[in-house]
Amino acid sequence: MDELLRLLATGEADTTPALAARLHCTPEALAGRLLALAAEGYRPQPDAAGRLSLRPAADSLLPGDILAGLRTRTLGRGEILYATEMDSTNTQLKRAAAERNLPAGSLAVCDRQTAGRGRLQRAWETPEPGTALPCSVLLAPDLPPGQAHLVTLAVAVAAAAAIAETGLSPGIKWPNDVVVGGKKCVGILCEAVATEKGPLIVAGAGFNVRQRTFPETIRHRATSLWLMGAHGADRRALLCAYLSQLERAMAALEAEGLSGILAEYTARSVTLGRRVEVIGATETFLGTAEAIDDTGALWVLDDQNRRRQVWSGDVSVRGVMGYV
Repeated sequence: MDELLRLLATGEADTTPALAARLHCTPEALAGRLLALAAEGYRPQPDAAGRLSLRPAADSLLPGDILAGLRTRTLGRGEILYATEMDSTNTQLKRAAAERNLPAGSLAVCDRQTAGRGRLQRAWETPEPGTALPCSVLLAPDLPPGQAHLVTLAVAVAAAAAIAETGLSPGIKWPNDVVVGGKKCVGILCEAVATEKGPLIVAGAGFNVRQRTFPETIRHRATSLWLMGAHGADRRALLCAYLSQLERAMAALEAEGLSGILAEYTARSVTLGRRVEVIGATETFLGTAEAIDDTGALWVLDDQNRRRQVWSGDVSVRGVMGYV
């Protein structure tokens, strides 16, 4: 990120003369750089003492505006990849991480995603720019071998907590769909990526924010924050809240394993205690979802009174009476 933009975003900027001296440029050159930032959509403005800082526009996903709103120590403070349109934030961040050795905490975000995908390779797109929040974060989790799959549960906890900050009451459909009012509002996909620093995880989340309608084929199971009543939801504020909550959830996961987030996860679960249909590649069965164990697996008591362990990578779980 440009040093001037970073200073403005983090509140480290000063008056124009002091800032010009710090950047080793003339006041005239600084004025030109400020005009260039304004042309990109930024709004650098002075306070009463003449100190410059950014005044982010509502809903802006420009990198400097995101940085100005962060409450995190690391997440979002690496490189921020932004474009009005991307095929997939996961794809772009994975490629950049592999090719350019990005630091953990780097972020990819866009206004419109054209080739997004979720778990089990389901498509997830944002037809209208500005209606959704597709984002991906590069993580370097400090977890024992074999526990990387638990990151997706931490992402679900964080996404739900961020939505709760808008005043809504989200739930989590096992393993990682965030729902509001019984319909899906956030889809999550975590993928591994090999880098020079070793294997990292790209944690992708797609928030439905301002969609007013959905295609007929998914209308019965999809919703947005706007449709659920959060008409004032701001994507930048939502993103910053999500990154803060994800940093918290990941810290708990790293410190205590799944037990660090399991109470919060189960408190929001809309799967536990319900009749579910488990759909696998070779078998489908009905039962009651009973518990989530310390491996993240779901235990289901089937209609033959057998307790069965279900893994998220193998099956789809649906409520018998509806999506959840």
